[in-house]
Amino acid sequence: MESTRRYTKLPPVCRNTLRANMESVTKAGEKKIADEMPDKFGLLLDGWSHGTEHYLGVFACYETPSGPQYPLLSLAPIVVDSAGRFDAETHMAALAAFLPFLERNYLTASFWSETIVQ
Repeated sequence: MESTRRYTKLPPVCRNTLRANMESVTKAGEKKIADEMPDKFGLLLDGWSHGTEHYLGVFACYETPSGPQYPLLSLAPIVVDSAGRFDAETHMAALAAFLPFLERNYLTASFWSETIVQ
């Protein structure tokens, strides 16, 4: 801890305050994207595996008056179910878990594009 603190002039912050601030930033980002994202949007999925761990990055894709936008919506490990499945259904479950925060449903996406690297 002390070796980390010597690189900053910021005062120490307790973990509860840090967690609350991180949650507030997340909610503000979700709200900004949800307010900006039109009903017509696409999803760009980028998945990769490292050993037995599988990750999925999801970007929205939509047009605004200032040009195309590609905000990162999620970057998280995919939990392989108890049967050891790692398929389209596990990807859909991952999408269904976070899109409601943006007041969107993955079924309303205009298009999907996916790249998986192993």
